[in-house]
Amino acid sequence: MKNIPIIFYKAAIFICMGLLTACTEADYSDDFKPGSPPPIGDYNNSDEVAAASQAAKWSFEDNLTESKQNLAGTNHGTTFSAGQKGKALQGSQTGYVDYPSAGPALSNLKSFTVSFWMKLDTFFCCGATQVFHIDNTNDFWYNLAVYFEARGADDSLRFKIQFHKEGVAFNNQFIEAHPDKEPNIIGKWTNFVAVYDGTTSTFRAYMNNRKFFQSTPLSGPSGPPLGELAFANVGRLVFGTWKQKIGGPGDTWMQNFRGSVDEFRIYNKGLTDLEISSLYQLEKQGR
Repeated sequence: MKNIPIIFYKAAIFICMGLLTACTEADYSDDFKPGSPPPIGDYNNSDEVAAASQAAKWSFEDNLTESKQNLAGTNHGTTFSAGQKGKALQGSQTGYVDYPSAGPALSNLKSFTVSFWMKLDTFFCCGATQVFHIDNTNDFWYNLAVYFEARGADDSLRFKIQFHKEGVAFNNQFIEAHPDKEPNIIGKWTNFVAVYDGTTSTFRAYMNNRKFFQSTPLSGPSGPPLGELAFANVGRLVFGTWKQKIGGPGDTWMQNFRGSVDEFRIYNKGLTDLEISSLYQLEKQGR
């Protein structure tokens, strides 16, 4: 009888050890079914990020039509190629896409966030290549323009944004941001985001989810903060070229965009850092 408790305790120990082993040992015979990936920033896909503030979106899935206002574009020598997500718009030395109207949602932007993926197949030397613009028909410049300037032979670029506010002395603002820490972007899909917040009069720029530019409040040399934007004489919307090259030679420094662009979005507000990070991660995952 004195041996029974000892045997009982030993048996209990062996049973517990067996249970622990069963719980902690990997079971490679299980066939786990894949489920939905976890949310990022409470969003399950990129279209959920600031959905109510999204004014325009181009996915370029073998289609040039903008999906928020149903803007239809006319193709002039562009094609579609493999994108960051599905297909992308492929520019060329002479190609561009022309939309006769920017629609009310883009014509009345007070603040904006522009987000897009870009891939340059070859580096361009000299001048500036324009990705996108909303025209101001009464100005050499635009209501909103996105373009890049070459910085020489080091495969790095100046990311440039120009935007307009009618009725102020310095009505065209030019922002030049240098993503110097990530040169050699040729052949790689790269995400760029430009933000102007009219409530704070500040501008931010991001590259691959990294903020590389933050302005102080924008104004003229002695004027008040710029505040909310006011576009004027809103004309056509164009991907891939400068307005001066539509129907004419343009200036020698003006180059068409010869790379690829994908998931081009415009919001009517300045997205937060969290929203920008969520959008980047979701699009990078193809969601």
